[in-house]
Amino acid sequence: MAALKGSFRDWTATDRLQLGWFKLYQETAQVFSDWLKDFQTRRPASDLKEKGAAGAVIEFFDMVDAAGTDGRVVLDHVHDKFGSIPGELAAFVNDGVLLAQESKPGDPVHEARAIMAESVNMYNMCPLSTDCGRQLPWFDFVKRDFAKVQLTPSEFSEACPPIEYWERVGRNSIRFGWGLMMSGGDAPISKEFLVQHRDELPLAEDSDAVEASANALFEEAVANKRGTIPKRAHVELAIGPFTHIELTEFDPNVLVVFRTADGQSLYVVCEPAEKSCSFEMPGEMTTGSDEDKIEAAVKLLLAATIRDFWVVEHREAVFEERMRSIRSGPRTNSEEPRIVYIPRVRYVGRPDIERCEAELDQRERRSHYVRPHLRKSDNPSPFQVQLADRYGIFVPVGYTFVKPHERGKGKRDVIYRSRSALQSLYTASVSGATAPSRWFQFERDVHKLMESLGFAVEHIASARRGDNGVDVFATKGSGLDEIQWVIQCKCWKPSRKVHPNTVRELVGVLSEYPQGVRGMIVTTSSFSSGAITAAAEANIKLMDGAEFLSRLPAP
Repeated sequence: MAALKGSFRDWTATDRLQLGWFKLYQETAQVFSDWLKDFQTRRPASDLKEKGAAGAVIEFFDMVDAAGTDGRVVLDHVHDKFGSIPGELAAFVNDGVLLAQESKPGDPVHEARAIMAESVNMYNMCPLSTDCGRQLPWFDFVKRDFAKVQLTPSEFSEACPPIEYWERVGRNSIRFGWGLMMSGGDAPISKEFLVQHRDELPLAEDSDAVEASANALFEEAVANKRGTIPKRAHVELAIGPFTHIELTEFDPNVLVVFRTADGQSLYVVCEPAEKSCSFEMPGEMTTGSDEDKIEAAVKLLLAATIRDFWVVEHREAVFEERMRSIRSGPRTNSEEPRIVYIPRVRYVGRPDIERCEAELDQRERRSHYVRPHLRKSDNPSPFQVQLADRYGIFVPVGYTFVKPHERGKGKRDVIYRSRSALQSLYTASVSGATAPSRWFQFERDVHKLMESLGFAVEHIASARRGDNGVDVFATKGSGLDEIQWVIQCKCWKPSRKVHPNTVRELVGVLSEYPQGVRGMIVTTSSFSSGAITAAAEANIKLMDGAEFLSRLPAP
């Protein structure tokens, strides 16, 4: 880092950003050094070998033995090993996660995982990874590789002085998906701000009961998923000091950004299949059990919102839709206004969990949910193996994957899909007339068309590969007669044609599927001549708005 001269008030925003980084880097280096000395003294690497630890871990701690307690030598090794091969760093971290799952606190393997995490903290905070504080490393789980966000402190909110940026981000080992939702100009929220406004945040009277209700909604959402969340959906749901939230679905995660009126942001990762939500109050700055009560209440709101996007068939009865110009989040090439979703609820007071359970028939339905699992099979279909991969499940030889679903669905299923969890938990609003949502209607119509042709339809995360439409997987038949389509849907205005890059994107998607799976692009608009040529060369089926309308079954 270049030497900083002159009085502090003369420093640029970047100078102040780098000073804040240097302070956190020093703190991280001290913690790493303390961990290293303690572990080296009490737990030699030979203990790990006896425990059968993974290869990357053994290599790392053999090097620790050779280096003694000199943290600089260890950091040099981390640089040499991972500086140009980020994929190996991901494997290294994965080894650490496996170690944590296979051991208990006090076990040398468990302690090894902790110091491995600290070594990755050091790597992510060091000058090489951060360009001396000007870049923020993060893990892109879509591309399964590491990336960096170029920070632009001149764009930070006035509520986030550049010198505080790195302290607010913290020294977490891996920032999963950060750059998919956060730009270099986003200002992270401070712990002090959360604590200052904690009385405005929702509070669960019974945190255990609210947590159980949130888990039930996540479980329902995964088992009965029919719809998707539009990419970067802007939902005007005021939660305490936050004016709105943004959601994007990256299967199996839903990434969420809470935003305040003064431009501060809080990044949260939801994993509905795991019934988890990373929203955490700073425990050392709260009193009593408020921390758990706030976290449970926020988790319930997010679970209800995600569930209503995924499950409710007529979602325009849940969300009003308006067009607005929005500049938050990563910059895009399009300057067009984005769609804003406004929940038709008045979010006041405590959530009515009892009414929600009764209206959604949760208690009875809960016993019918089947979680994703493996069962024995001599001939698993390639599609089931691919589906398992989406859920992060390895399918060993002799087994097949069973997706999450609900048993015993009947007439009540139709009633169930018309009911909103948000409106069951909170007071329904009467403002605004129900207007059809272009996105929601197109999604349903594609589903209806494929079902009318005899296909079973699966919705896949709309933004798993950065698409602006919903991906649909449709299957019909079995064995040698099985037909499978991967469909990308583009709900675009008539003047916006689909170009060859969209076709090439779908070709890339198909390369990840078993041989024989076909590709289709359906749009409300039309295709350029280049897209038609590219599709013919790649054997991709194209369906423009006119053909789609002519094929769509009558209501």
